Amino acid sequence: MASLSPLARGDIYFSREQYPEAVQNYEAFLKGNPKNETMDGILFNLGLARALSPGREKDLPGAKTALNRILTEYPDSRYKSQAELILGLLAQVESLNVDVRERDSKIQRLQDELNRLKEIDLKRRPTRP
Repeated sequence: MASLSPLARGDIYFSREQYPEAVQNYEAFLKGNPKNETMDGILFNLGLARALSPGREKDLPGAKTALNRILTEYPDSRYKSQAELILGLLAQVESLNVDVRERDSKIQRLQDELNRLKEIDLKRRPTRP
């Protein structure tokens, strides 16, 4: 595969769902080829690969950047509606994550308060002989 271009390697890795490798190759291609007739498709695959990468390699801000580039630089792209849909879903995920963090914070505060009240109650109870 070494004789293939970074774009071809990126497409192969993408089709094999090896997203971190696809991201590396798409980025390498973009650095050497800032203008390409299929740039919107490359950006779309790059955005998906960043979003679908596993674990710590997942890059949602990078995914949003790639997809937003389609909307701003290629407004007539055939990938526009898919990019908008994915960006909307990513926004919903971010909103849900904020809600979960807020809920967890409230639960922790309530747990702390409950523990504090238990301590107060234990101090008020008379010791038994």
